[in-house]
Amino acid sequence: WYFDVERSGEIVPEADRQRIREYLAAYQTLTEIARIERPTFPGYDWTMNTASYWHNPGLTIYCTTLQSCNTIR
Repeated sequence: WYFDVERSGEIVPEADRQRIREYLAAYQTLTEIARIERPTFPGYDWTMNTASYWHNPGLTIYCTTLQSCNTIR
């Protein structure tokens, strides 16, 4: 959903798009532990493939507390 919202300024108000950007930016402050990218398939960036985007997700794991980050290290 976030993927499509970033590309749909003509139908999603800018205030909502900004709120979503701020929400996603909060993840940049966390320590990423591991990432499995969503496989790319033909047409993955077409708006009509939203269902494929949801059913073919990537996975990112973060540590969210100092204790969990220290345990991982």
